[in-house]
Order: sequence, then structure tokens, then C-alpha cells
Amino acid sequence: DVYKRQPTSNVNTAQQSAAFEKRHVILAVDDDPLNLKIIENHLSSHGYQVVKAMSGQQALDILSGGVNPDLILLDVMMPRMSGIEFAHIVRKSRSVIDLPILMLTAKSRPEDIAAGLEAGANDYLPKPFDRKELLARVKTLISLKESMEERKRLSTIIHDLETARRIQMATIPKRIPNVPGLAITTRYLPMEQIGGDFYDFHDLGDDRIGVFIADVSGHGVPAALIASMVKIAFSTLRGLAERPDELMNEMNRILTQSIEDQFITAGYAFIDRSSMTLSYARAGHEPLLILRRDGELRELVPPGPLIGISPRKGCGCSSVDLKPGDRMILYTDGITEVSNPERQTFDFSFFKDLIVRTRDISANQFIDHLTSLLEQWQESSLPFEDDATIVVVDVI
Repeated sequence: DVYKRQPTSNVNTAQQSAAFEKRHVILAVDDDPLNLKIIENHLSSHGYQVVKAMSGQQALDILSGGVNPDLILLDVMMPRMSGIEFAHIVRKSRSVIDLPILMLTAKSRPEDIAAGLEAGANDYLPKPFDRKELLARVKTLISLKESMEERKRLSTIIHDLETARRIQMATIPKRIPNVPGLAITTRYLPMEQIGGDFYDFHDLGDDRIGVFIADVSGHGVPAALIASMVKIAFSTLRGLAERPDELMNEMNRILTQSIEDQFITAGYAFIDRSSMTLSYARAGHEPLLILRRDGELRELVPPGPLIGISPRKGCGCSSVDLKPGDRMILYTDGITEVSNPERQTFDFSFFKDLIVRTRDISANQFIDHLTSLLEQWQESSLPFEDDATIVVVDVI
């Protein structure tokens, strides 16, 4: 094998760096030479410069030798040094934004994916992978990295907007699950510079569904990037869908080491329509509101720390019985923090009063009315200062 006879670390790195400046550089790490050849064929035909390494140690030598890749494609299962171990070492000096890592795994088990995220991977791709899917993932992650570099050079986030918007839109579900006995309505109200709101579902069938909502601190590409990591982490925890507190605690453990100086608030509601029960866990998020048909408004506020502060468990769970006519509302603080020109915020008590007063209209009508009031409050039709998300679930 050429790589075993001629280690890349012995190549003149000055000549390498000069050549690599012409194209995007991707470091592909895999102990199988056939896999490396396939990756090189796919990427080089689209203008990427591929640097190959057949072990984690050889890849570390390449990095320390002066090669500065735009992205690492990393096989998880390798002898001597696994992809997980390699990622842990890289993340000691390079952040998820400075050097994205796309994990390649032949085992798409949730625990393997979770371990990759915990080690600092940005995304994963199961083997055997589709060429178009590989190219799409590579393009997205490199676009993200370039946007961040541009932001650093110009000291502005204006150049992040399009990238952040694409990432944010990609995290939002393309369809709403159809659950017998439940009517689910969602609305995402974007801010001008894109925040980190996110929602998703675990549709278990048999009248059972989990509803997840989250809000990442900050704006622009960093928030959108972490929202995409939240999406991946959530998708791996389907096995905990019926246990909201365990799901939230595990998500916190997975993400705490990867999101650096940012944090996440999140709430997760599991609804069983057949038994007419609701369980809710949260991580520093807003209360879940339940509007009874008679007009009583109940708040569920189980204990739970912010995601990203500490990997320790701390999320509790609250449960209630449901009745036909109940309305559940999950939302982000972008709604209750809309401010007017006098810097007065849209009051939470007014929000709750609005929910009660509009209990006889449909969820879509309620959200339309709420959006109109928020625009009137800030006296502008311009995007809000923070993005806002609302998910309404009606028991029918």
C-alpha cells in the first residue's frame, strides 16, 4: 500500500499547503483502502482535494504536519485508534465550527451515533453511503465553516444569514405526524438573523407521539449548527421516547461536551392518546401549558437544568390525564420576549390570558391571531428580534 510505504507526514508540507489553497481540502480517514478510493473518486470529481489517511495516528500526523483541512471524513470503526478516540483528540484543539467532522459508520445504532456526537462529530452518514448524499453533507458543512471564517474576518454576521437559514430550515420537520385523536399545528416565526429554535417528533404509532421543542442560545450560524446537532441527538433517542425525563437527561449528557460556551433550553412531551395521558420533562424551558375545555389553564413546570451546563442528570417529569377538548401548547421564549419601541415585553400573563380567551377557535386561527398581536406589539411587520416557535396539540 502506497500510504504504508510513504507516510503523508514525510511529504513536503509547504508544497502540500500551496497546492491545497486552490481547492477545498478534505481529510478522509479510513483503514480500508477501497473505501478511501471510493471517497476520493466521489469528491475529486467535484473539485475537492482529498488527503487520505489509513489510521487515526496517520491523520494526526497529517494535521500536525501543517495540513489544514476544511472537513474530516472519519470512519468510526478502525483498529488501534477508533474514530471516536480520534475525534476526542481533535476536539481538544479544534472546535465543531473550526473543523467539521462527518462520521462514517457501518453501524447506525443510536448508541454509536450518540457516541460520535458526544466526541464532537457534526454529523454522521451510514455506510454504504449514496454519492449524492455524501456530496450534499460535505457541501453543507464546508459552507458552514466558510461562513464562520468570513464572519471572523468581517466582524459581522450578515454573511452568515443564508447559510444559517438553510441549516435552520433543514432541521424543521417536513411534515407533521398524523395521530388519530390528536390535531397538531406548528408555526415557526423566523427572526431577521436566524436563531436556534427547533422542534421535532417521535411518532411511535398506536396513538403515541413525543413532541420536542428547543431553543439554542445565540443567533446565526453557531445557533443553527447546534440546532442541527440537537436534531441528530434527538433522532438517536427514539428508544427513550416514552420516558421524557430519561430522554432529556441523555440528550444533556450527549451534547454538553460539544456545544462549548452555549446552552440549550428544551421541553419534551409524550402523549398517549389511547390511555389519555401526558408526561412532560424540561431542561430550563418554558412551562407546558394545558388549556382545559372549561377554560382552566394549567402549567407543567418539572425541574430541569439547562442543557450544556453540566452532564449530570437533573430533569424530572410531570404527568397529567387528558380529556377530549384539551389543548396543549409548547413554545419558545421568542413569543413572550417580543418588545415594543418602549422596550416593554409581551407579558407572559397576557399570553396566557390570550390562550384562554381564544379557546373556541382553531389552532391555526389562534396562531394567526397571536402572530398579528405580536406584530402590533412591536409596531412593525419586520422579522422579530428573536425567532419564535409554537406547537399546539388539540385532543379531539
